[in-house]
Amino acid sequence: MVVLKGVPALLSPELLYALARMGHGDEIVFADVNFPTSSICRGGPEEIRADGLGIPQLLEAVLKLLPLDTYVETPAAVMELVPSDRKTGLQTPVWRSYQSILFEAGCVSTLAKIERFEFYERAKKAFAVVATGPSFRHAGADAGMNGGSWTSGSLRAWGRLPCLGPGLVSRTSRRPWRAGRPLGWRSGAQPGEGTLPGVSHCQGLTSDP
Repeated sequence: MVVLKGVPALLSPELLYALARMGHGDEIVFADVNFPTSSICRGGPEEIRADGLGIPQLLEAVLKLLPLDTYVETPAAVMELVPSDRKTGLQTPVWRSYQSILFEAGCVSTLAKIERFEFYERAKKAFAVVATGPSFRHAGADAGMNGGSWTSGSLRAWGRLPCLGPGLVSRTSRRPWRAGRPLGWRSGAQPGEGTLPGVSHCQGLTSDP
């Protein structure tokens, strides 16, 4: 936790440092306790612990600092329900919580839904994955990547923070986007360049099967 004026106290120094280094097109994933965070991060993304905190509260805090990408259709995404959950009519009230938080932050786009295993692949290319404490069924209130039968999601960032260092997070462009699995991430891209439909400047992923 930090004690800085204008900065939500629940954001850790590690998370702030990550947010400060994110650039255009970079993405950040918020995962629940059941998401395979450590194995996903073994291939590249930074693993940031936020044990005891929920995705909604982190998402709200991060969006006070991180601008979402406005050059893509959807700057935030969640893991789609698996076929068996759709068949049983599983409800996902947490998605409404995420959407409400996004609207309050000025994002009018709806959440993109990404198939479970495609979400995993996309998460491997994120800037960072934030492992939260609580776990929710798709009906829970969380924003992050989907891990199993829970809820997770991601965000894409518009640009770097002036002094802090993210999240719903986002992804910045560092190089021209090339066809590949995931959310387009590159820093220094021109508006609209190398972006992936459904992903915004600050894009965050949530995990939810």
